[in-house]
Amino acid sequence: MIKVEVKYILKPNQRENFYNAIISQGIDVAAKNEEGNVKYDFDIPDENDILYLHELWKDEAALTAHGTMPHYKALAELKAKYVTQTLIDKEIITD
Repeated sequence: MIKVEVKYILKPNQRENFYNAIISQGIDVAAKNEEGNVKYDFDIPDENDILYLHELWKDEAALTAHGTMPHYKALAELKAKYVTQTLIDKEIITD
């Protein structure tokens, strides 16, 4: 399994707009329905202008395929509009 933790640092006062755009475009649902997706959940912390995404993928092939999906490209467009920095931590989990 591959665990991906994403920290989005957003432009001032844009977290709600970013998150609502993701939900309204169905990006979260599309990712959850992908082959090999185990988890795709957002976490809204108390900190302003931060949003976390917690992902878990069956294997590297599933994660690679995720990067080719139309909703992945749609998320990239939203990031260009709302996000100043994206920090990604990727970990391979072995049994």
